[in-house]
Amino acid sequence: MRGIPQTRWHCRECRGAGCERCGFTGKMYQESVDELISVKVVEAMDAADTTFHGAGREDIDALMLGDGRPFVLEVNEPGKRMTDLERLEQEINVYCEGKVVVSGLRFVDHQTVRNLKGARHDKVYLATISCAGVDRDTLVSGLGEITGMIRQRTPTRVIHRRADLVRKRTVRSALLESFAGDSAVVRIECEAGLYVKELIFGDSGRTVPSLAGVVGADVVVTELDVVEVMDAREVVDK
Repeated sequence: MRGIPQTRWHCRECRGAGCERCGFTGKMYQESVDELISVKVVEAMDAADTTFHGAGREDIDALMLGDGRPFVLEVNEPGKRMTDLERLEQEINVYCEGKVVVSGLRFVDHQTVRNLKGARHDKVYLATISCAGVDRDTLVSGLGEITGMIRQRTPTRVIHRRADLVRKRTVRSALLESFAGDSAVVRIECEAGLYVKELIFGDSGRTVPSLAGVVGADVVVTELDVVEVMDAREVVDK
């Protein structure tokens, strides 16, 4: 489900203490993937809390499709060290009501957490874009021009919490899936750490090349789906 962050997001104003901005909850968002999964795990294992470790993360408005994103949920201070994981999986999915779906739960060790957090995974996205005034041939040509090495300066939208650096990232492929005049769907396979939205709209020249820059028109992402986190399951299964 879109609109749910992957992990708990403390209020920027009060840093979790509670204030008027966050309705005295201490949180920017009232739900997260982390917390939705955690409720039934804490209950089943009589635990104090959990810590979520994921194979990367996405923007809050992106939807994770395909086989999903591998994660490890570390159970803190469990009163019970074993539980029926098949039953727990069912309980989590019922509780989440379609907002989050989990599958293939199993017990792992700390090395799995280290493997997961230390790995970098290429990803495949489907981006629905607004491209008024750009014809199909120009769009296809532009996608070819943004395939290869990209230079991205830290995006404007995250510069308040990230160092202002120029990073080199690779777009493995950028293909047109469908075209409908003023909108299109493009499939992008890219290196970990590439900001896909900025690859499309350019961020006022902070991403070079960008699709908007090479086609000479305003092009923006209106919807972003993650189709695959490549080779992530192999890391978890080591």
